[in-house]
Amino acid sequence: MSTAPFRTRLTELFGIRHPLLLGGMHHLGESGVVAAVVNAGAMGFITARSFATPDALRQDLRRCRQLTGGRPFGVNLTLARRAGHNDAVQDWIRIALDEGVRHFESAGNSPAELVGPIQRGGGVLIHKCPSVRHALSDSAWTRWRWSGWRKADIRARTSCRPSSTAPSRSTASGCHW
Repeated sequence: MSTAPFRTRLTELFGIRHPLLLGGMHHLGESGVVAAVVNAGAMGFITARSFATPDALRQDLRRCRQLTGGRPFGVNLTLARRAGHNDAVQDWIRIALDEGVRHFESAGNSPAELVGPIQRGGGVLIHKCPSVRHALSDSAWTRWRWSGWRKADIRARTSCRPSSTAPSRSTASGCHW
Protein backbone atom coordinates (compact mmCIF):
# COMPACT_ATOMS: atom_id res chain seq x y z
CA MET A 1 0.00 0.00 0.00
CA SER A 2 1.33 3.44 -0.85
CA THR A 3 1.99 6.01 1.81
CA ALA A 4 -0.85 7.99 3.32
CA PRO A 5 -1.69 11.35 1.69
CA PHE A 6 -1.16 12.80 5.17
CA ARG A 7 -0.03 11.08 8.33
CA THR A 8 -2.10 10.91 11.48
CA ARG A 9 -1.94 8.82 14.61
CA LEU A 10 -4.70 6.67 13.10
CA THR A 11 -2.86 6.03 9.83
CA GLU A 12 0.27 5.13 11.79
CA LEU A 13 -1.54 2.97 14.35
CA PHE A 14 -3.45 0.93 11.79
CA GLY A 15 -1.07 1.12 8.83
CA ILE A 16 -3.81 2.57 6.64
CA ARG A 17 -3.81 5.12 3.84
CA HIS A 18 -6.84 7.17 4.89
CA PRO A 19 -7.67 8.13 8.51
CA LEU A 20 -11.18 6.74 8.26
CA LEU A 21 -12.74 4.11 10.50
CA LEU A 22 -15.78 1.95 9.81
CA GLY A 23 -16.89 1.24 13.36
CA GLY A 24 -19.00 -1.65 14.48
CA MET A 25 -22.47 -1.89 12.95
CA HIS A 26 -24.68 -4.58 14.44
CA HIS A 27 -25.64 -7.11 11.72
CA LEU A 28 -24.00 -4.96 9.04
CA GLY A 29 -20.36 -5.00 10.14
CA GLU A 30 -19.46 -8.29 8.50
CA SER A 31 -16.62 -9.31 6.18
CA GLY A 32 -18.10 -8.02 2.92
CA VAL A 33 -18.49 -4.38 3.92
CA VAL A 34 -15.41 -4.39 6.17
CA ALA A 35 -13.23 -5.78 3.35
CA ALA A 36 -14.49 -3.10 0.96
CA VAL A 37 -13.47 -0.36 3.41
CA VAL A 38 -10.10 -1.98 4.12
CA ASN A 39 -9.36 -2.48 0.42
CA ALA A 40 -10.11 1.23 -0.13
CA GLY A 41 -7.31 2.12 2.31
CA ALA A 42 -9.22 2.69 5.56
CA MET A 43 -9.85 0.54 8.66
CA GLY A 44 -12.97 -1.53 9.19
CA PHE A 45 -14.16 -3.48 12.22
CA ILE A 46 -16.19 -6.69 12.11
CA THR A 47 -18.88 -6.58 14.80
CA ALA A 48 -18.41 -9.69 16.96
CA ARG A 49 -21.82 -9.31 18.60
CA SER A 50 -23.53 -9.85 15.22
CA PHE A 51 -22.66 -13.55 15.11
CA ALA A 52 -24.80 -16.27 16.66
CA THR A 53 -21.87 -18.56 17.44
CA PRO A 54 -18.13 -18.29 18.00
CA ASP A 55 -17.56 -20.47 14.92
CA ALA A 56 -19.61 -18.09 12.76
CA LEU A 57 -17.38 -15.22 13.92
CA ARG A 58 -14.25 -17.27 13.18
CA GLN A 59 -15.49 -18.09 9.67
CA ASP A 60 -16.24 -14.43 8.93
CA LEU A 61 -12.79 -13.36 10.17
CA ARG A 62 -11.23 -15.90 7.80
CA ARG A 63 -13.42 -14.68 4.93
CA CYS A 64 -12.40 -11.08 5.61
CA ARG A 65 -8.71 -12.04 5.67
CA GLN A 66 -9.21 -13.67 2.26
CA LEU A 67 -11.18 -10.72 0.81
CA THR A 68 -8.58 -8.20 2.01
CA GLY A 69 -5.60 -10.16 0.75
CA GLY A 70 -4.13 -10.11 4.25
CA ARG A 71 -4.54 -6.38 4.89
CA PRO A 72 -5.26 -5.59 8.54
CA PHE A 73 -8.82 -5.20 9.77
CA GLY A 74 -10.30 -5.11 13.24
CA VAL A 75 -12.99 -6.47 15.52
CA ASN A 76 -15.59 -4.36 17.31
CA LEU A 77 -16.37 -5.33 20.90
CA THR A 78 -19.55 -3.53 21.90
CA LEU A 79 -20.01 -3.78 25.66
CA ALA A 80 -23.61 -4.01 26.80
CA ARG A 81 -24.84 -2.53 30.07
CA ARG A 82 -27.12 -5.49 30.89
CA ALA A 83 -25.82 -8.24 33.15
CA GLY A 84 -24.86 -11.40 31.31
CA HIS A 85 -24.74 -9.77 27.88
CA ASN A 86 -20.92 -9.58 27.81
CA ASP A 87 -20.21 -13.21 28.69
CA ALA A 88 -18.79 -13.99 25.23
CA VAL A 89 -16.45 -10.97 24.96
CA GLN A 90 -13.33 -12.79 26.18
CA ASP A 91 -14.05 -15.61 23.68
CA TRP A 92 -14.38 -13.05 20.87
CA ILE A 93 -10.99 -11.60 21.80
CA ARG A 94 -9.37 -15.04 21.91
CA ILE A 95 -10.86 -16.06 18.55
CA ALA A 96 -9.84 -12.78 16.89
CA LEU A 97 -6.28 -13.03 18.22
CA ASP A 98 -6.10 -16.70 17.15
CA GLU A 99 -7.13 -15.59 13.64
CA GLY A 100 -4.42 -12.91 13.48
CA VAL A 101 -6.53 -9.83 14.23
CA ARG A 102 -4.56 -7.21 16.16
CA HIS A 103 -6.88 -4.18 15.98
CA PHE A 104 -9.87 -3.81 18.27
CA GLU A 105 -12.50 -1.16 18.83
CA SER A 106 -14.74 -1.06 21.88
CA ALA A 107 -17.89 0.90 22.55
CA GLY A 108 -20.30 1.10 25.45
CA ASN A 109 -19.10 0.48 28.99
CA SER A 110 -15.52 1.07 30.08
CA PRO A 111 -13.20 -1.39 28.31
CA ALA A 112 -10.75 -1.68 31.24
CA GLU A 113 -11.19 -5.47 31.40
CA LEU A 114 -10.35 -5.83 27.69
CA VAL A 115 -7.00 -4.03 27.69
CA GLY A 116 -4.93 -6.78 29.35
CA PRO A 117 -5.97 -9.72 27.14
CA ILE A 118 -5.68 -7.65 23.97
CA GLN A 119 -2.24 -6.29 24.85
CA ARG A 120 -0.97 -9.73 25.90
CA GLY A 121 -2.05 -10.94 22.46
CA GLY A 122 -0.11 -8.16 20.74
CA GLY A 123 -3.19 -6.13 19.86
CA VAL A 124 -4.26 -2.53 20.25
CA LEU A 125 -7.61 -1.21 21.39
CA ILE A 126 -9.36 2.07 20.75
CA HIS A 127 -12.45 2.95 22.78
CA LYS A 128 -15.15 4.80 20.91
CA CYS A 129 -17.14 7.35 22.90
CA PRO A 130 -20.26 9.07 21.58
CA SER A 131 -19.38 12.37 23.24
CA VAL A 132 -16.62 14.14 25.12
CA ARG A 133 -18.72 13.78 28.31
CA HIS A 134 -18.57 9.99 27.99
CA ALA A 135 -14.86 10.08 27.21
CA LEU A 136 -14.17 12.12 30.32
CA SER A 137 -15.95 9.53 32.47
CA ASP A 138 -13.56 6.89 31.10
CA SER A 139 -10.46 9.10 31.27
CA ALA A 140 -9.54 8.10 34.83
CA TRP A 141 -8.79 4.49 33.89
CA THR A 142 -7.38 5.66 30.58
CA ARG A 143 -4.66 7.75 32.22
CA TRP A 144 -3.08 4.83 34.05
CA ARG A 145 -4.17 1.74 32.12
CA TRP A 146 -4.22 2.37 28.38
CA SER A 147 -0.93 2.19 26.53
CA GLY A 148 -2.19 3.96 23.43
CA TRP A 149 0.06 3.83 20.40
CA ARG A 150 3.31 2.82 22.14
CA LYS A 151 4.21 1.52 25.57
CA ALA A 152 6.25 4.70 26.06
CA ASP A 153 3.16 6.81 25.33
CA ILE A 154 1.47 6.16 28.69
CA ARG A 155 0.69 9.70 29.76
CA ALA A 156 -2.17 11.74 31.12
CA ARG A 157 -2.54 13.36 27.70
CA THR A 158 -4.83 10.53 26.58
CA SER A 159 -7.73 12.50 28.01
CA CYS A 160 -10.13 14.29 25.67
CA ARG A 161 -9.98 17.29 27.98
CA PRO A 162 -8.59 20.16 25.86
CA SER A 163 -5.60 21.91 27.35
CA SER A 164 -2.56 23.83 26.23
CA THR A 165 -0.34 20.76 26.75
CA ALA A 166 -2.61 18.06 25.31
CA PRO A 167 -4.62 18.52 22.16
CA SER A 168 -8.11 17.10 22.24
CA ARG A 169 -8.61 13.70 20.60
CA SER A 170 -12.22 14.62 19.94
CA THR A 171 -13.56 13.50 16.60
CA ALA A 172 -16.97 13.57 14.98
CA SER A 173 -17.78 10.13 16.43
CA GLY A 174 -16.20 10.62 19.83
CA CYS A 175 -12.79 10.22 21.36
CA HIS A 176 -10.27 7.61 20.30
CA TRP A 177 -7.09 6.62 22.11
